[in-house]
Amino acid sequence: MAFWPFGKKKQQDEAAAESTPLAPTTEGLAAEPAGGPETGREVESGAGAELVEKQETASLPLAPGVEVLNNYDPVNGSTGPFDGDNVEIEDFDFSDFSDVTLNLGSVRVPLPKESQVQVEMGEQGPKMVHVVTRHGRITPVAFAAPRTGGLWEQSAEEIIQGMRSEGMPVEVQQGPWGKEIVGTGSNGVIRIIGVEGPRWLYRVTLAAPAGSEQALAETGREIVARSFVYRGEDPVLAGNSLQVVLPAQLAQQVQAAAEARARQAQEAAQAPANGNPNALSDALKQIIAQNADNQQQLQQLRDQRANGANTDEGDASRVGPLLDQIDSPISAVFADGAYDGEPVYRAVAGHTPDAAVIIPPRSTAVPSDTAETDPTQRDRHIQLIEERGRLGWQRAVDYGKRSLAEVAMFRYKKLIGRGLHARTLPTQKIEAKVACKVINIMTGLGMPVSRRIA
Repeated sequence: MAFWPFGKKKQQDEAAAESTPLAPTTEGLAAEPAGGPETGREVESGAGAELVEKQETASLPLAPGVEVLNNYDPVNGSTGPFDGDNVEIEDFDFSDFSDVTLNLGSVRVPLPKESQVQVEMGEQGPKMVHVVTRHGRITPVAFAAPRTGGLWEQSAEEIIQGMRSEGMPVEVQQGPWGKEIVGTGSNGVIRIIGVEGPRWLYRVTLAAPAGSEQALAETGREIVARSFVYRGEDPVLAGNSLQVVLPAQLAQQVQAAAEARARQAQEAAQAPANGNPNALSDALKQIIAQNADNQQQLQQLRDQRANGANTDEGDASRVGPLLDQIDSPISAVFADGAYDGEPVYRAVAGHTPDAAVIIPPRSTAVPSDTAETDPTQRDRHIQLIEERGRLGWQRAVDYGKRSLAEVAMFRYKKLIGRGLHARTLPTQKIEAKVACKVINIMTGLGMPVSRRIA
């Protein structure tokens, strides 16, 4: 079950398959944790691409029913996920598994037979696309990855730590492509599969009810092995998800479902003012506006690249401008691995020379030339990881504070909102302080104490 050596065969009935109607729903399911796959060194796209080198994972327990793909190659190999920018999906025949290929722009996903497409709606329109099977739900997402690779290794430990902080037992297993993160909840099992290719990361999250986890794992791996990822040439910050575009037929079905919901809400309230039949139209307008902003940002990145700027720095290039907005000294800077690099350390030192920089070095990080005589903070981080491992490093430097900050911001957005109502900066500051005070009061109240009386 672990090897999928697909022979290249011209699909004869692709047009008929793409015209098959999809059956979406808009009901959201339980939230799932974010994550990514075991990383290897990425390959440069092209006919002469080298094989992806998998990191040593022999110490991990092998997932049930799988064999390791030792020679996975997204460009020249016979097993996916494939690099869609260099491999033609029309050259493959997946009719034994799927009758329809779902085209989401950045990724093409073969839909298992007897499956459905579920569109999860957010405040501003469609938020996530799921594949619903009889064994559970499958959520594919593609991300931009740095040229140097290592995105999965940096994110996997954070995912594991986050799941364990929520009280979920976590196990790391060896899958066909590398690490698979398996979390066991009270109602079922979550498995995160991922594969890293040329400048992209393909992550598939499986949510299975108890008793169906193995069947869903097999189906999920079948989907992964037949998927195609389209990174494109547009500059995208590493770690950001690639753009998803709903097929026209699916978008129409989602629109019809949203309009039906609006009508039902209006009728139930018996007041036209309480319903919003234009909810989807408004959401689509917001999406269009957001896409326009994204296109503007992409054009700015293109201009920077044309002028010789290094766009691979990503979010790290914003550290300096953010620090310039802080007038007082800082004690420490916590960030994820995307910010690793000497430019960030220099920016922090330029603001507060004694400030600690707590950033996990990349898997490919090497000590500086002066590591033996005059080690930098980054050199000491690398040495500590070599001595204690990444989890030991996290405990030693108290890296968990970063997760606490993210949780605090998440609570603020959920309880207060994602925006400010005040229009001037002074009143916005007051509004934010009042909101923080309210959250602190709620936190001080504590959790209710429950006792069983019968």
